[in-house]
Amino acid sequence: MGFMNISIFINRIEFGIYKMINDKTKPILEDEIIIPKSFSIGERLSYIRKIINVLIKEYSVRKAYMYIEEDIGIEIIEAVKVEGILEELFSSCGVEICK
Repeated sequence: MGFMNISIFINRIEFGIYKMINDKTKPILEDEIIIPKSFSIGERLSYIRKIINVLIKEYSVRKAYMYIEEDIGIEIIEAVKVEGILEELFSSCGVEICK
């Protein structure tokens, strides 16, 4: 079973995918998704959703932990939209959301 940590920033999403092996956490992939500034909010959400969907399927993710960067300021609305689209994706893929 794989699990994913996601940190949401205004211009990027940092993530890590891990597996539990012999009661130890083994990192599988740690990276970030840069969100293009030229995209509209709808395009950004679609872009993020597609990439995370591929990762969920590729690495058999069953649990996800999400965090929103606290110093995001006035752009918190966009971060909340990203969080919402990810929660919907996790739910539709059968991924348990842990906070």
